[in-house]
Amino acid sequence: MTNWKTLLPAVLTTFVFVSCEEDKSRPATQQALLMAVNAAPQAGPVSVVYNDRRRVNKLAYGSYSNRYGSAYRSVTTQDTDDLMVETADGKVVIADSLRIEHGKKYSLFIYDTLRGSPSRLNYTLVPDNIPAPAAGSAQVRFLHLSADAAPVVVDLFTEKDSIRLTGAAVPYLASQRNLAAAAAFRAVKGGVYQVKVKQWRNESLETLLDIPRVKLSERGAFTLYLQGLTKGQPPYALALGQVRH
Repeated sequence: MTNWKTLLPAVLTTFVFVSCEEDKSRPATQQALLMAVNAAPQAGPVSVVYNDRRRVNKLAYGSYSNRYGSAYRSVTTQDTDDLMVETADGKVVIADSLRIEHGKKYSLFIYDTLRGSPSRLNYTLVPDNIPAPAAGSAQVRFLHLSADAAPVVVDLFTEKDSIRLTGAAVPYLASQRNLAAAAAFRAVKGGVYQVKVKQWRNESLETLLDIPRVKLSERGAFTLYLQGLTKGQPPYALALGQVRH
C-alpha cells in the first residue's frame, strides 16, 4: 500500500521548487511614467486607455493630468503597447500601437480637430528628458499644437531683459521632423515673464498672443504650448497652455 504521508510532502516540495524556478525566469514588470495633455479643440473631455487600463479619465480641453500634485501616471510597458483615446461619449479617436522605454517619462499630447471618417485626433508622444534645473533657473520648452496657425516664434520678456525662447520659427508639432530637437528643454532664469507668440508676415514679426504674466518657477520644468484655432471662438481661440512637469 502506498504511503501517502511520505508521498504528499515530496510532491509539495517538488511543486514549490519548480514554481520558484519559474518565478525567477519570468521578467519583472516594466514601468514608465506618462502624462497626458488635451489640446484638441472641439473634442471635449478625453480619456486615455493604456494597455487596456484607463490611466486618465475625462481630461478637459486645455488641461493636463495633474492629480494630487503629480502630472504623471505609472504605466506597465510591454514589447508593444496599445494606446486608445476616447471622447466622453465613448467614441475612439486614437487607436495605435507604440513602444516606450521602461523607466522613462513621456508626455502624450492629444491635439488637432476631429477629421476624417471615422473621426480621428492626432497625438505625439514626447520624451521628457529634463535636465535638473540649476539654482535660480527653470527648464522650459515650447510646442506648437494649433492646427491652423503658421510657424511661430516665442519671446520672453522681463522688465530688464528679453529672451527668444524658440530660435527659428516652430512649425506645427505634427509636421516636426526632428522630435528630439522639439522635445528639448532650455534653461532660463526662474521668474515671471511676459510671453509673446509671434508670426512672420511680410518679413516682419506680428504678435498673435501677448500674455502679460507667466510664472516659470525656480527649479521647475515647464512646457508652454500653443493651442486653439486662429479663427476659433472661446474656449477654442488661440491660447497659451502651460504644463509643469
